[in-house]
Amino acid sequence: VMDGYEATRRLRETFSATELPIVAMTANALKSERDQCLALGMNSYLTKPVHIRTLLTTLTELLQSRPAQRDPRVEAEAGVAQPGSNPLVTALAGVAGIDLGDARERLEDNLPLLVTLLRNFVDRNADSATKLVALLNAGEMRAFRSLLHGIKGIASNISATGIVAQAVAIEAMDPTHREALRQATENLRRDFDDLVREVARVLSVGS
Repeated sequence: VMDGYEATRRLRETFSATELPIVAMTANALKSERDQCLALGMNSYLTKPVHIRTLLTTLTELLQSRPAQRDPRVEAEAGVAQPGSNPLVTALAGVAGIDLGDARERLEDNLPLLVTLLRNFVDRNADSATKLVALLNAGEMRAFRSLLHGIKGIASNISATGIVAQAVAIEAMDPTHREALRQATENLRRDFDDLVREVARVLSVGS
């Protein structure tokens, strides 16, 4: 699988930074990673969870030579949700693992976008935490760390703050403390799976 670094290297062989802007999007906030992204030729760097306002500002700055035209069809489909106007919002407010206020603020109350992120979370990542446990048990630590980073990112996207905190804590653990690491990973798997089931239930009711 090609990662973002290699993809950038190959794209920069053909396209300049002006011809094709590239924005890094990662769950890591380390300065060293930011510096590496910029050194490879990326134009900018954003950390997850991404705030819509920050993303739009970054894209606007990069695309100033091509002023964006406001498309009324896009605005009509944006589906800005007003408090209490949608039963799905009420249902999501009852999901303990998601900070709905944070998600709505980051996404500027774009309910269709939030629903898309939640559906992707359920459809594409339902077994991620189970795979994480399997990788740890198999001693495949490089793959384990990579998947853990991915889980932190997808959890950030939907403001699953508890899962994010667990992933951050596991990343900071001493890998030689295998039993503590195993227990923490199993706890994350349990909470992750519970959240997947709850989000799937809410989406099925709201669809």
